[in-house]
Amino acid sequence: MNKKFKTIGIIGGAGPMASALLYRKIIELCQQEYGASDDADFPEIVLVSYPFSLMVDVKDSASNASTIIAELQTCVDKLSAAGCQVVSIACNTLHTYINDVDLYAMQFCSLIKTTQAEAQTKSLKNILFLGTTTSRMNNIFATDAATIRYPSLELQEQVSNVINTVLKGDVSMQEPEVLVSVIKTMQLQSGCDGVVLGCTELSIVYDAFPQILHNLSITILDPLVIISHQLINEAINKV
Repeated sequence: MNKKFKTIGIIGGAGPMASALLYRKIIELCQQEYGASDDADFPEIVLVSYPFSLMVDVKDSASNASTIIAELQTCVDKLSAAGCQVVSIACNTLHTYINDVDLYAMQFCSLIKTTQAEAQTKSLKNILFLGTTTSRMNNIFATDAATIRYPSLELQEQVSNVINTVLKGDVSMQEPEVLVSVIKTMQLQSGCDGVVLGCTELSIVYDAFPQILHNLSITILDPLVIISHQLINEAINKV
């Protein structure tokens, strides 16, 4: 790998730890699959960690919509000025606003679309989506290729509590156990064959306690892992 690669831009900050995790996943992928070892073997990566306005809850996302769009545009402007060619957002919920942002000539790798494509590749037809209430209400993962399931409102509150706990920096064994309970309940109720960790804070939980979720008899899609492959493939023109 060398400087001939396209420059990758990451819009982060929602939340900051998830953005750092995406950066780490890209670096690990370069090492594990492309043998990168020297500094010059890695692509140039620009990460903008922005303190976005509240958007996790539906009321906040609605009242702050215009502000969030402006904030997102500010991040895009920074990445464009830095010469980024391939760009992604380390947050599922922010994809709600991306159509109102000018991406200029940069190629946008969507966390949502890339994960949908992976679900289709794996022939998943009955998918449980776990994410923020905003992502849920906006149905951001809707696809004609599969039925998308959502937890009951009671279970959604448990998922939201996990997300808020992770945002505070508190990740313990309790968080993955809550997710496992929600997933098992939905499997019994809806016969789901796959689950999307549709909030990057949930990716943090999965990364910290992978074995707990691996033990489930269901296909788990982690958008951060999926998008890291897409970003590298785009950067080295192997798509």
